[in-house]
Amino acid sequence: MECRLYLDIETGNAGYGSGEKVDLGGDWEALNFLFTGGRDADGSPASLLVDEWPDIGGSEACSIDKEALAAFARWIEPRSDSELLSRFDPSAMEKAGIYRGSSILADPVSTRDRLVMHLEALRSFVKQSASRRAGAIIVIA
Repeated sequence: MECRLYLDIETGNAGYGSGEKVDLGGDWEALNFLFTGGRDADGSPASLLVDEWPDIGGSEACSIDKEALAAFARWIEPRSDSELLSRFDPSAMEKAGIYRGSSILADPVSTRDRLVMHLEALRSFVKQSASRRAGAIIVIA
């Protein structure tokens, strides 16, 4: 399974530009663990990637409203990557049932490197969404 986020904007035939989409691969639950310390939503803006969102036409796509995306942007902005990555604990992630937890435990260095890249891309995405006051479409398939 993979997780992708797209800004909920009209793109015409041009497709999505830089910062308008982010591919988090199979690491959305690992990122949520860095944000919340767990696998599941905790009711805070930090749970954006795992929260329940309205389905779009019964597909794997869900709609995230602009207010929720803005709240997540406000939540993540003051937190440094170092602060978030300090919560990286492969053993605890596997015990929590994080998606691909055994792979995280088997290769923590590569996983941490991927999470660093995903954090950078996610920050760019939420910055772009805030500047456009846009919601997002999340697809986990």
